[in-house]
Amino acid sequence: MAPLVDLRRYSIPIVPLRLVAGFIFLGAARLGGLDAAPSARLFGLGAFLFALAMLTSRRRRLFWARAAEATPLDAAAPIADWAWTTARSTFPSTLATAALAALALPLNPALTALLGGVLAGMAVVSCVFAVELVLWERARDVRLMSTTGLKAELYVRDAGGATEAAPPTPAT
Repeated sequence: MAPLVDLRRYSIPIVPLRLVAGFIFLGAARLGGLDAAPSARLFGLGAFLFALAMLTSRRRRLFWARAAEATPLDAAAPIADWAWTTARSTFPSTLATAALAALALPLNPALTALLGGVLAGMAVVSCVFAVELVLWERARDVRLMSTTGLKAELYVRDAGGATEAAPPTPAT
């Protein structure tokens, strides 16, 4: 069995990566000949439409209902490390959108700006999810884990009052 994914590790590190990629493609569209005003409008449109679609989706509401019924997990269950989890969170959405934006650049800089906005919208949605996740976990004193793939199963592990930001105290 593959290691489980800590959803906090899955959602937080991808935010700046998606945002930077979105702005890189916006800049590339400008360098490709698209004027400032149209590129900004297309970028904003892509970000807005993606965020609106994802934040109002039925799938998103169902996720939180499933999270409430997540299976308790043994503390010894293997959890994927940060690097693997971050790499996994880029596939397929971030990588596919970035590839399409790169392919569109020489042919259609406007589409590149729009897809850059979609990447920025992904960053916004990931950030919203990360905040909701941290609040949900803190309210229940658990960490939410998941399998990968289309039929992901959710698990909870007792957080034990620990947070990711608190390193172990050195012995004196």
